[in-house]
Amino acid sequence: MASLTEAQPAAGGKKLMLVIGALVGVVLLLAGAVGYLFLAHGNGESKPKAEEAAAAPAAPTFSKIDTFVVNLSDPGTMLQTELQVELGKPGDAELISAYMPRIRSNLILLLSSKTSADVATAEGKARLKAQIRSVINESLADSGHADVVRSVVFTSFIVQLQ
Repeated sequence: MASLTEAQPAAGGKKLMLVIGALVGVVLLLAGAVGYLFLAHGNGESKPKAEEAAAAPAAPTFSKIDTFVVNLSDPGTMLQTELQVELGKPGDAELISAYMPRIRSNLILLLSSKTSADVATAEGKARLKAQIRSVINESLADSGHADVVRSVVFTSFIVQLQ
């Protein structure tokens, strides 16, 4: 009987060694898989951040145009407006500043040609914004830059009867 009791611990020890060996193998396989993923795809953090930065839209660049106060073509009617233009790229702000006298002159001609009925409705204001964008881009045409202004935003718009 002594030989039976001595054989059982030896068999239990082999099973324990087999289980420990299997666990170590699984841990090594997992560590290898994680290592492969990091080596094959970079460090896992820099590439997604770079992709997010490329996919995220850039903040718009706006340039403020000084206040306009013009007589509309209706007798006794005035328009006071402030606007900003959205630019294609940040460097275009200097271009707008350099051409500002020409831009202001052309915008005064445009705004003073309007009647109060032309600018009273939302559709009229939308048309005016498109015309302002076009006038500014045409004013910059001599600079060799096309479509500098993407959009126009009114920050104040007051029509006053005198």
